Amino acid sequence: MVGGIAFRELESGHAHTCGLTEANALYCWGATVWHIVFNETRPAEWFTAPTPIADSIRFESIAPGAGHTCGLTPDGFAYCWGLNFAGQLGDSTTTDHSDPILVAGGIRFRSLTAGAFHTCGVSVDGGSYCWGDNYGGKLGSGRSGGYEVAPVRISSTFQALSAGSDQTCGIGNDNRAYCWGLTDGNRLGVGVGGHSAVPSPMPVLMDEQASSVSVFYETGCAIGVSGATYCWGGGDLGTPFTNPFYGFEAYPILTAYGLRLRQIQTGTGGTCAVSVTGSLYCWNVPVEP
Repeated sequence: MVGGIAFRELESGHAHTCGLTEANALYCWGATVWHIVFNETRPAEWFTAPTPIADSIRFESIAPGAGHTCGLTPDGFAYCWGLNFAGQLGDSTTTDHSDPILVAGGIRFRSLTAGAFHTCGVSVDGGSYCWGDNYGGKLGSGRSGGYEVAPVRISSTFQALSAGSDQTCGIGNDNRAYCWGLTDGNRLGVGVGGHSAVPSPMPVLMDEQASSVSVFYETGCAIGVSGATYCWGGGDLGTPFTNPFYGFEAYPILTAYGLRLRQIQTGTGGTCAVSVTGSLYCWNVPVEP
């Protein structure tokens, strides 16, 4: 319960958090998009208590990014709001919106994920779409650079997607993990490092099929069908053998200290996961002295 409001779902973005009630009412709190992205060069506001968003719209799920947030209604339509300089709101413009705006194309989605400056979703008919900033080829359209102001269909299809900063990953219909986008920091887990673009999905080099994947900044993690966890890229990957500041793993390594997990989420403040027994674990999380 936050601010006296009971939530059934909480999701965090770069510096803001959103929650959904049992009645599908949406509330958000934290930093405004102007402060998050422009470092106070525009007016900064902080909302320290849950603030209602779009009273007339009910949301089934939410996907906060860096300077924008998206939500999915019970009938599958996607709405986004916030910064839109790269088309990350998907409304066929680059105009910022403080209120939810319908994503163009009339596509009905069953899931959404918001990265730093791009957004992706899986449609109810099984199609996979991305829009917004395409630096490094993270939209999966086969090309790199520029941006897309409306959803663009990825040639491959995915059961689930996870949008990061300059990369996107997903679980394919073959239950394998795939990633694409910028290779800096070995953030793709496909064995390609340096500074190059991978504009189409490539298989993550895991030893097994995957049940879920989560990416943020230079870190990626996936849970194998066995429950084993693999991570790649930079930061503390959940193993005592990686340096949290200088270790960049080009190939996925077994991680999470041997725990068997059923859910994992990478984010600004570290990585958290739920084990098969229901216990919560986090690592790479800043701790106050």
